Amino acid sequence: MADISKRLEKAEKYLQRSKPEAALEEYLNILDEEPKNEHVRQAAADLCLALDRRPQAVELFSGLFEQEFEAGESAKGSITYKKLCKLTTPTPMQTFHFAQLTEKRDRKEALEAYQTALQGFERQRKDKQALAACKRIVELSPTIENLQLTAEKAAALFVPGGWVQSPFLGRLPVREYVAKVAKSSSNAKLTVHDVLVSAEGHLRAVAYYLYDWSLKDGTRVAFDCADVFNFDSESGHIESIVLVYDTHPVRGAVEDRYP
Repeated sequence: MADISKRLEKAEKYLQRSKPEAALEEYLNILDEEPKNEHVRQAAADLCLALDRRPQAVELFSGLFEQEFEAGESAKGSITYKKLCKLTTPTPMQTFHFAQLTEKRDRKEALEAYQTALQGFERQRKDKQALAACKRIVELSPTIENLQLTAEKAAALFVPGGWVQSPFLGRLPVREYVAKVAKSSSNAKLTVHDVLVSAEGHLRAVAYYLYDWSLKDGTRVAFDCADVFNFDSESGHIESIVLVYDTHPVRGAVEDRYP
C-alpha cells in the first residue's frame, strides 16, 4: 500500500509538471497490481482520452464500467457508459448493463437501451441474451407486440413443437406459455440453488431454484421450484421443460391470475 501511495504521488507530480505520458505510465503500473482500483482506472482512462489514445481509453472505460455495474453504481456507471459511447459502439452486453442501471432513474432511456441491446444480441445470434433483453422490454412496455416478440425469442431456444408443463397451466406450446406468464408478471427473480445433469448420459438437466415472483396485481410469492429440461440430441435445443413445485402454499395467490 505504501508503494502504491508513492506511485500516486509520483503521478501527481508528473501531472503538475505537464508530463501526462509519464503520469499515465504510473497509473497503469498501479493497475497491474490493483486492477480494481476505480480511482486510478478513472484517472488513467481520462488521461488516455486527453492524449487521444482511443483504444486504450476504450479498454479502461470498459473495465471501469463493468466495475461500476457490479457495484450497482447507477450514476457513475451512466457517466462512464456515455463516455464510452463517444469513443466506440458499446457491446450489446454493455448496453444491456447500462439499461439495468438506468431502469429506476429513467424508464424511457432504459427501454431504448434494452431495444438497442436486443438488436445487438440478434446480430450476434445470442438467443439467450436476446430473450433476457426481451423480458426486460416487456416489463417496461407490456404491449402485445413486445409479448409476441418475447415468446418468439423463447421459442428459438426450443425445437419446433417444444413445450412447457407447469402445475397450474398444464402442457402448453412454449410461445403460449411464455405469453401467459409475461401477461401475469410484473417482475421475477431466480436464486439458483443447484443445477444437476444426468450421470448416465441422458440429455436431461434439472435446475433447482427459489422463484421470487411479483404479479401484475401487486401480489408477491416466493417458492422453491425444480425445472426438468430435456434436450434434443441433434440440435442441442430444448425439447421440453417440466416445472415441479408444491402448489399448496401459492395456490390462492396464483391459480386464477393467468389471463
